[in-house]
Amino acid sequence: MLSQKALQDFQRIWQEEFGEKISDDSATEEAVNLLTLIDKTYHSIKKEWLEEFPVQVEKLDKGN
Repeated sequence: MLSQKALQDFQRIWQEEFGEKISDDSATEEAVNLLTLIDKTYHSIKKEWLEEFPVQVEKLDKGN
Protein backbone atom coordinates (compact mmCIF):
# COMPACT_ATOMS: atom_id res chain seq x y z
CA MET A 1 0.00 0.00 0.00
CA LEU A 2 1.04 3.61 -0.38
CA SER A 3 2.38 5.65 2.51
CA GLN A 4 0.55 8.84 3.41
CA LYS A 5 3.49 10.87 2.05
CA ALA A 6 3.46 8.97 -1.26
CA LEU A 7 -0.29 9.48 -1.53
CA GLN A 8 0.04 13.23 -0.90
CA ASP A 9 2.89 13.49 -3.42
CA PHE A 10 0.81 11.67 -6.02
CA GLN A 11 -2.15 13.96 -5.40
CA ARG A 12 0.09 17.03 -5.73
CA ILE A 13 1.56 15.78 -9.01
CA TRP A 14 -1.92 14.88 -10.29
CA GLN A 15 -3.14 18.38 -9.55
CA GLU A 16 -0.11 19.96 -11.25
CA GLU A 17 -0.55 17.79 -14.35
CA PHE A 18 -4.34 17.73 -14.70
CA GLY A 19 -5.44 20.83 -12.79
CA GLU A 20 -7.81 18.94 -10.54
CA LYS A 21 -7.77 17.56 -7.02
CA ILE A 22 -8.58 13.91 -6.48
CA SER A 23 -9.74 12.09 -3.38
CA ASP A 24 -7.54 9.73 -1.39
CA ASP A 25 -9.46 6.76 -2.79
CA SER A 26 -9.08 7.92 -6.40
CA ALA A 27 -5.41 8.77 -5.89
CA THR A 28 -4.76 5.36 -4.39
CA GLU A 29 -6.47 3.62 -7.29
CA GLU A 30 -4.64 5.68 -9.93
CA ALA A 31 -1.27 5.29 -8.20
CA VAL A 32 -1.69 1.53 -7.89
CA ASN A 33 -2.67 1.35 -11.57
CA LEU A 34 0.45 3.32 -12.52
CA LEU A 35 2.72 1.19 -10.34
CA THR A 36 1.20 -1.98 -11.80
CA LEU A 37 1.82 -0.71 -15.34
CA ILE A 38 5.43 0.15 -14.51
CA ASP A 39 5.94 -3.24 -12.85
CA LYS A 40 4.51 -5.13 -15.84
CA THR A 41 6.58 -3.10 -18.29
CA TYR A 42 9.81 -3.37 -16.34
CA HIS A 43 9.53 -7.10 -15.74
CA SER A 44 8.85 -7.78 -19.39
CA ILE A 45 12.36 -6.62 -20.34
CA LYS A 46 14.52 -9.69 -20.79
CA LYS A 47 17.98 -9.70 -19.27
CA GLU A 48 19.44 -10.71 -22.64
CA TRP A 49 18.01 -7.55 -24.22
CA LEU A 50 19.72 -5.41 -21.61
CA GLU A 51 23.03 -7.11 -22.32
CA GLU A 52 22.55 -6.78 -26.09
CA PHE A 53 21.72 -3.05 -26.02
CA PRO A 54 23.78 -1.52 -23.18
CA VAL A 55 24.15 1.90 -24.84
CA GLN A 56 20.41 2.41 -25.14
CA VAL A 57 19.87 1.33 -21.53
CA GLU A 58 22.53 3.77 -20.31
CA LYS A 59 20.77 6.58 -22.20
CA LEU A 60 17.43 5.63 -20.61
CA ASP A 61 19.00 5.59 -17.15
CA LYS A 62 20.31 9.12 -17.70
CA GLY A 63 16.94 10.38 -18.95
CA ASN A 64 18.05 10.92 -22.57
